[in-house]
Amino acid sequence: MKRLVLCIGIAGSLMAAVEEEAKVVASGGGGMKEGGMVVIQSIGQSVSTPIQQGSSFVQQGGFLGFVLMNPDLDTDGDGLSDELDGDNDGDTLSDVDENNGSSFSPPTVTNLNLADTDGDGATDAEEAAGGFNPLDASRSLKFDLSRIENGTFRVRWLARAGRTYGLYRFDLSDPANTKVLVDTATPLIGIGTWLETKASRDIPIPASGSSFSYLVEEL
Repeated sequence: MKRLVLCIGIAGSLMAAVEEEAKVVASGGGGMKEGGMVVIQSIGQSVSTPIQQGSSFVQQGGFLGFVLMNPDLDTDGDGLSDELDGDNDGDTLSDVDENNGSSFSPPTVTNLNLADTDGDGATDAEEAAGGFNPLDASRSLKFDLSRIENGTFRVRWLARAGRTYGLYRFDLSDPANTKVLVDTATPLIGIGTWLETKASRDIPIPASGSSFSYLVEEL
């Protein structure tokens, strides 16, 4: 669930290029050297081959052994090589889903090596959950207006039509940090394929010296 917090106080890598070429040896077994890489493995082998390691590769032993071209490449730093990792950038969207764009409506391909493809501060997974375009840095769940108008404090945030949002208040002087629902908003009309729109609510101005934080989350 994507959340947005506003505090108001009122007083008074792209994937690395690989030059080596790996080739599978004949089913009868054996080995070969190609492009600075030694491959000792066979699809038709009957026994496991011990792991082979060189300066630029690691070969995993076993019946269907394979070679890791860049064993030290770990984009998200989770200890799992990208070639074995189903989520290179650690944004919780699988590499397969990022390649086919299926997490978004409309389908949109994102960079599987960048957790935040458009660099707007929201991960691709957060934008997928919120229904925002992951290739548009100007669009994500965020406030775009907060000001006093006609004796009230108006807050406005970017939204997607058809989604329901809750606006919550926290009294910063409350030790229990109680979450209070102030209002909800469900914008119905949006623009373009991403149904882009905005939602806003007017908040009574707190008494002088008080301090509150406001949170928006999709319900």
